[in-house]
Formats: sequence, structure tokens, C-alpha cells
Amino acid sequence: MPEHQPTAITRRQLLQAGAALAATPLLGRIAPAAAQTPPKGTKVLDFMTGADVAKAEAEGEVVYYSHDGEAGIAALLDAFRKDFPKIKTSYVRAQTGALYAKVTAERSAGRYAVDVLQLSDISPAIDFQKKGGYEQYVSPEHASYKAPYQSTPGGYFTWMGVTFAGISYNNSKVKPEQAPKTWKDMLNPIHKDGMSAKLSTSGMQHMQWYMLRKLYGADFWQEFGKLRPRGFDARAKLFVDWALSNRGQTVNQTNALLIYGSVKNDAPAMATGKKLTDFKLLFPTDWADFQASHSVFVKEWNSLMGL
Repeated sequence: MPEHQPTAITRRQLLQAGAALAATPLLGRIAPAAAQTPPKGTKVLDFMTGADVAKAEAEGEVVYYSHDGEAGIAALLDAFRKDFPKIKTSYVRAQTGALYAKVTAERSAGRYAVDVLQLSDISPAIDFQKKGGYEQYVSPEHASYKAPYQSTPGGYFTWMGVTFAGISYNNSKVKPEQAPKTWKDMLNPIHKDGMSAKLSTSGMQHMQWYMLRKLYGADFWQEFGKLRPRGFDARAKLFVDWALSNRGQTVNQTNALLIYGSVKNDAPAMATGKKLTDFKLLFPTDWADFQASHSVFVKEWNSLMGL
């Protein structure tokens, strides 16, 4: 059995948190803010780290906050523990909005319970940086990530990868000729009362809302809302270095519960043989506008989900 233990977040806490969201997992080391120069890395296994592994093993535990599903988190932490069996792991799982509300509340109370924070939205990641929430740590692995995939200045948070949004359907209930093949096909009245989407506490949902609104206009989601969709809740230095290395990136790309396309320059291919560069990706061209859209998104999306 896995040795890492989950900490529960209730649905009530999730809905009360109702904060920010997006499509890119962002990894940041949490500690009292302190500036740091790039460390002299040492090779451990097949990656570089600025950590003192002996001290990390003596400390003995990494507490990880993540928006991923519990099985996906467990798979990632199991892989880390396989490489470093002396280090125990524990985690808290919730959507990004709830996680950010939790970590900011802990920080306000002077508590530092989490070592590594994974968010799925750029907005709270930047906000937490402005509040001095992270410890700046320039990983030796950062050299393999382009500047747009890192915080400014570097060392506060890093894009861990890019996940994919798509349309799935139950083939026992939807005939092949009725299955949506494009985003606009979701607006077909035959799907009324039969669709689900994530709540506004999901970073992926904010990104999807923002990009399809840009492509098809604000009316797209209003028409979607008429179909009555349902809403659902969908480490320190050593861990950060490991997660950003090809060892950690391979787990993120190939585990069926994760599937995050790596933005690392020299990342291995995914299980399908494809790399992220083989896909046409939709990203905001104006991140400031994306951040500013958040309050509009939450209000509109909660209304569509009947909240």
C-alpha cells in the first residue's frame, strides 16, 4: 500500500473557496520567502539537484498540495518514493481554488504545512508570488525550460507540463452519429440534460471557457447553459528537481491518470510516441486579459452550473 496519506477537503469547503483556475500545472516550492542564487547542482540518479539528499532523507517527508485526482497524485508520489524510499509523502487534493484558499489561510495563520504546491492556473500562482508566498529556488533543471514556462524572475514557479481538454461521451448512451466531433457540436439540443463540466474551481475549466469564448463569442457558453449541464468536482528542493527532470516528466507524460505533455526542451515522447510540439495548442495571447477575466468566468460559470 502507498505510504502517502490524503487529507480530505469537503465539497462545502470546495464551493466556499470558489477561486481561480487554468490548464497548466504549475509547481512551486512553499516556504518562508527567501532569495536564493542558482545552486551548484550535483548528479543524483540521472538528474541534477541543488538539494542535499542526505538532509532531505533525514528530514524524511514531502507534503504535496495538488489539483490532480487522488490516483494520479498517488502514481506520481509512488514514483518519487521508489527513487527515494527514505522520504515519506503525504498530500492534500482539491481543485485549484480550494487549494489556494487553504494555503493562503494557512500562511495568514503563520502555518507552513505544505512543501510543494501544484496549481492549474497562472492567476493564483502570480498572486502568491506577489505576496511572498514561495521560497525562490532556481533548480538546475530550470535550464531545460524556456523562459515563458517559468516565473519572472525564475525560481518561484514552473510549468510542470500541459494537459489536454477534450470531449468524452458514453458510447452506450450516445449513438456514433450523435457523438460531438467539434466543440460546437456540444450545442446540439439532443445533449440537453446529459452533459457534465467541471466547477469554476477548476483551472482547466477557466482556460476552456476563456479560449472557446475567444473563438466563438460569449454566446457560445450561453447556448451551452440552455442545455442544463451539471457541474462536478473533478518536496521540497529534491522533489522539485525530480519532478522537473525527465524522470518526473516521464511519469507525468505516460501515466494514464496524468497525461501532462512536457514543456521541457529535451522531454521524452509520450506513450503514443508524440511530443507536445506535435500538437496545435490553444493558449491565451494576453495573460493579463486572461487573469482579468477570472471574476467574469466565475460568475458566468457558476450560473451555468446552477450554483
